[in-house]
Amino acid sequence: MKLALIFALVSSSAKAISTYESGPSFEDQVEHAQIASKTEASPYYYDDDSGCDWMTEETCFDDDFNPVGCAKWEDGGCPCRDGETKCGEGWMAYCSSESVCCNWFTQETCYPEDGSDAYCANITAGGCPCPSGEEKCGGDGVYWSGFCTTLCCGNDEETCYDDSWNATSCAAIDQGGCPCPEGEEKCWGFDGFSGFCTKLCCGDDEETCYNDAGEPDSCAAIDDGGCPCPEGETKCAGAFGWPGYCTTLCCEELTCYDFDTWEPESCATWEEGCPSDSINAFDLVKEAVPKRGLGGDANKYDAIKLKEMKELAEKLAK
Repeated sequence: MKLALIFALVSSSAKAISTYESGPSFEDQVEHAQIASKTEASPYYYDDDSGCDWMTEETCFDDDFNPVGCAKWEDGGCPCRDGETKCGEGWMAYCSSESVCCNWFTQETCYPEDGSDAYCANITAGGCPCPSGEEKCGGDGVYWSGFCTTLCCGNDEETCYDDSWNATSCAAIDQGGCPCPEGEEKCWGFDGFSGFCTKLCCGDDEETCYNDAGEPDSCAAIDDGGCPCPEGETKCAGAFGWPGYCTTLCCEELTCYDFDTWEPESCATWEEGCPSDSINAFDLVKEAVPKRGLGGDANKYDAIKLKEMKELAEKLAK
């Protein structure tokens, strides 16, 4: 972007500027400013290729969003298209397709169901009326009048829906909220929240076990190790109310992986490191092991990092 030049530049400065290789000549810039009908350069003038002073003028566009001219904010800005009404003042002004201009902060624009002209309604008076069969719900009565709905439940109630998600009734949260579908029960409710419906609800000291289809199948006490692992795997890294995760190999310090399959194959101590014929394998393997404490998928994380380290080792070996 080029800064607009003040018209009062002396001729010697004009010659110097006109020879500047990366910008237009002084004469071209003067002509550009004259086309924009500017009579005095602003100290905050910003050239956005339209020639308008964004501090005092609005850039006007045609239907293809090409800049076509400038209009001073104090004069109302750019004219609206046919059938539109200018609303607001200064930089807050805008063109509306409605025949009325409502105050954004204190009023709503209402659209009658019979297709008649739009009109304004004060928010403090309830805003626009609702369609037949609906009522106003929510809202603070000052900045928002609320929304229209067929059923409005209180803050201490839960809205209950049918199978088609149509609101049917309200239920007190402290009484358990809406009933669950057949075969499900309410789970994990607390003060102000009635909980959610699920086929199986396990306690805080239990782990939810899932079948092969990913459906909750049973509950298992965390103190007893939680849910059983698939055949060939063992529980690893459980602590602090978490039963751990299932893996084919559980190591106390380093987990060593096969470089071809990325499967864990052996354990090692930090001191000895994992066996490898790669250059600087000890340091590379140490970097591959997560240092974030207990994690839910540590082996997967290790494998990803180890793959990155192997690629680096191969480059160093060339």
